[in-house]
Amino acid sequence: MNTKTAISFGLVDVTAKPDATFTTEDKQPFVDMQQLKRDELEIRKFASLEKDYFRLDSTFELFPDNPAENDFGLWSASMSNENGEFTQPVVLAVEFTEQHSSLGLTFTFHEPTDDYCNSMNVKWYGASNALLSDVNYELDSTVYFADNPIENYEKIVITFYSTNKPYRYLKLSQLDFGQIKLFSGRDLVSANVLEEIDPISSELRINTLNFTLYSEDAEFSILNPQGIFSRLQQRQPLKVFEYIDGVKKGMGTYYLDEWENEDEYNINMTGIDLVGVIDGTNFAGGMYSNATASTIIQEIMTSANAEYELDSSLAGKILSGMIPVCTHREALQQVAFAIGGIVDCSRNHKIKIYPLPIAVIGHIGKDRKFIGHKLKLKPLVTGVEVTAHNYINGEDNPQIFGVYNTNLAPGDKENILKVEEATLVSNSNALEVAQRIYDYYQMRHQDEGEILLQGEECGQIVTIDSLNEKKIQGVVEKLDIDLTGGFIAVSTITGGPVE
Repeated sequence: MNTKTAISFGLVDVTAKPDATFTTEDKQPFVDMQQLKRDELEIRKFASLEKDYFRLDSTFELFPDNPAENDFGLWSASMSNENGEFTQPVVLAVEFTEQHSSLGLTFTFHEPTDDYCNSMNVKWYGASNALLSDVNYELDSTVYFADNPIENYEKIVITFYSTNKPYRYLKLSQLDFGQIKLFSGRDLVSANVLEEIDPISSELRINTLNFTLYSEDAEFSILNPQGIFSRLQQRQPLKVFEYIDGVKKGMGTYYLDEWENEDEYNINMTGIDLVGVIDGTNFAGGMYSNATASTIIQEIMTSANAEYELDSSLAGKILSGMIPVCTHREALQQVAFAIGGIVDCSRNHKIKIYPLPIAVIGHIGKDRKFIGHKLKLKPLVTGVEVTAHNYINGEDNPQIFGVYNTNLAPGDKENILKVEEATLVSNSNALEVAQRIYDYYQMRHQDEGEILLQGEECGQIVTIDSLNEKKIQGVVEKLDIDLTGGFIAVSTITGGPVE
């Protein structure tokens, strides 16, 4: 298996995109301009009637019956002519409520088919609609950085004149307010991602990225007043990719947390995922009575300005109780714990909230295990007691609900796990919560060791070859992945023996 790692470093104004309003009069009716406010659209290779476009090589999908349900970004209604020119140029306006500053703009066009605009003009405007800059660009790739450091702009007008191929719609998949740098090959001395989940959400785990960059360029020195370090803004994104036998696989979006120059040429960087980011911002809290999980989660995530995806099976669960003033991470943990949701950012740019799956998705055989695996038996939990909180006129009326092992063997020592601070657990769901926690703690066998990673992800149920020709079936709780060392991971799988 041939592997290669790439990390894109976004020197962008991360506040610009959420603040932006995108408008154009030249767009397909199914286009949702709000999509340009998002990162990493799921751009697919749909067939269209553009000349010499739809190839019968099995790589295209038929155009969907309901295109508005898919990601497109901006598709123009106008098509370029035989010379690739638009009769009337496509104009995109971007307006902001606040002033922003960036090193330029990074355009991502239609990568699946190598279609892009090859000639455009960009105008930046400041206060009172004053023109700050007016630049023409000749583009040569689907991802293009329009270099032009500008401070305190309030509006951008982009005019697209032509496409690199004739008879094409303009297809803009992403617009970033700043520069994207890509590191791969000899640039990366090492790169590692740590992915973790807690199956019962007693804590929301933070995934991390650690990598060492080799650069002889002085722009990466912390001491360089004109270097990259001086241009960093908060929450700089780091997007990680792994190429496995030439196939590109997204390994998640992280945000720069620490930067350390080890020496003149080696730079150590650490990134945290979106769960880590929302741990640094505060939620005002609130009281809830028979509120749906989707309503509370939307309130938390909107306040945190964080993109998320909530599984439909959890959205309608009813909760009552309170969330104190706390971080957004702590607030989301209270909801996830109460509804039985796993919170995970692994290999994604958004926070996913979903139930623990039931189906086994794969098997890890001895041919993918390295020497040194450890099999641990976790302590026996003989019961779980959960305190339900029932608030009346602001006063708490707690009540304890428990689930116990009534068939203890002689000599077994009682070990009761107590949960007392789950403030969205009430009389209506306390017994369900207690049973879920008890069931988890009955999974006592834990396998830990290096595996050759394939499709495994945290939160999945797998089987793995264990001792004495036995197998363990359990949930993947942790993957410590060496990206530059052959895609090998130290896995932690918790479950029980199966035949």
